[in-house]
Amino acid sequence: MSFKFETVAPRESLGAVVKNFFVLEFHNDTPVTDYLLPDGLPSFFYIEADKAMETFFGDDTQPTPLQNGFYVGYCNTAMKFIHTEAKIAGASIYPVFFNLIFGKSLISILNQFQRQDEPPVLIPVSSLIAGAGDNYKEIFGLFENYMEQQLTNHPFNNEFLQIYRELTSPGGYRLKVEELAEHVGYSTRHLHTRFQQHFGMAPKQFIKLVKFNHALKYIYEKDEASSLASIAEVVGYHDQSHFIRDFKAICGKTPKEIAAAPGSLANKFRLF
Repeated sequence: MSFKFETVAPRESLGAVVKNFFVLEFHNDTPVTDYLLPDGLPSFFYIEADKAMETFFGDDTQPTPLQNGFYVGYCNTAMKFIHTEAKIAGASIYPVFFNLIFGKSLISILNQFQRQDEPPVLIPVSSLIAGAGDNYKEIFGLFENYMEQQLTNHPFNNEFLQIYRELTSPGGYRLKVEELAEHVGYSTRHLHTRFQQHFGMAPKQFIKLVKFNHALKYIYEKDEASSLASIAEVVGYHDQSHFIRDFKAICGKTPKEIAAAPGSLANKFRLF
């Protein structure tokens, strides 16, 4: 498997909106299969591919083909993909800003990739990515201009940004839904409704996804002295079997299977 992966930090004004921009290039003579894990971040990207890239979410048996165009996507399960030659320029976006920029709810794109209409300001992207040389800096500049324009035109509720930051802070996943609702002054039912609007899933499900991503960090970075039992304890599980069961329910793989494939692209797309 051969791929090029690079990340680029957004301009300062978008630091709270975009985790990073990314460059992804595949150069394979024969089809190669890899996977991505749910990092809780929706993505926006342009892909140029000689042959459609086949993608499968969770247990799907019918692929979603990606070829030449803009897409948005978001997942809370693992995504498998089969590729040969492709070039991708994209952005990983913090979820509370997604609808403001792209006009789509996260619920509507959960566990799928959807074609995104090409805004006029982004028309040059197709020729830039197909051109010779490294034009990614110019592409990401166009992305930034578009995002800033959209955010200027749509007011933002800062309340759910604070909730997001609290949940993704160290130990934030230990919060219970009832505690979170009390913290923001909502009933649990109202929090559930608003949470789905901003995060595309129920609070309990998103909290599990954050916990999963903390576990991934320890799995990828663990030293020889670390064990699955110690990682399970650090991320709030009382026993290893419960940890493994929850982990596999999210991504279809055990922690050992993830640890055994450090060269996967999944190791690059990480929340923490």
